[in-house]
Amino acid sequence: MSNLFNPDRVILAATHAIERARAQGRNEVEPDDLLIGFLLAVSRFGVVQIGSLSIDLVALGLRFDLDEPKPGVKPRYSLRAAGAFDRAVRVARGDGAARVLPIHFLAVLGEPGIPTFDRLAVNHGLDYASWRAALASCVLPDEATMPADAPADGEHASVTRPTEDSALLSPEEAAKVLGMHIQTVRGYIRSGKLPAFRVAGERAIRIRRHDVFALLEDRGPADGVAPRLRS
Repeated sequence: MSNLFNPDRVILAATHAIERARAQGRNEVEPDDLLIGFLLAVSRFGVVQIGSLSIDLVALGLRFDLDEPKPGVKPRYSLRAAGAFDRAVRVARGDGAARVLPIHFLAVLGEPGIPTFDRLAVNHGLDYASWRAALASCVLPDEATMPADAPADGEHASVTRPTEDSALLSPEEAAKVLGMHIQTVRGYIRSGKLPAFRVAGERAIRIRRHDVFALLEDRGPADGVAPRLRS
């Protein structure tokens, strides 16, 4: 599956964005950080392929040979960045997708006024319309399409099937997403604030991606985490 449609890349992109803001000593993640985060997350060898459009991240002044980011205390999301999450959710629903995917974020982050997109537009002769057209040329895989009988809130059946590892996170992975210490996450699990379970036949604790995103929504951007992404 193309990284444009890989839901795991959403978490990686957000982590890249957070690390970028933190490394620059800023206390807020801006839309430009998110766009760079998603370009890095969906790239392969520093190249992002969107239909016939090839974007060389090096030409944009971005390094792609980065270690996987491991931020500590994370900056909060600015109102504009938090708004991008909400818009991506709406775009995903309009696209009939079962979950919010990197391509939906790229669709809302390709706007004039976002520095990296402005550079990209100059380098490739793009505008917002041609950017969206390039993304629209990428066909949504069947497995990412919303089933006809899906619940109204967009929850996909895969989120509730514990056997599908792609829908599950370990406590350590959840701590990364939430920007919390692992002991805080374990405390949330013990108190019932963050539902968790053991997969049949395994000792490891797993947390549904859906529940992590729900906790993100409850905390909100003022607490330094993103709003909910319905998966």
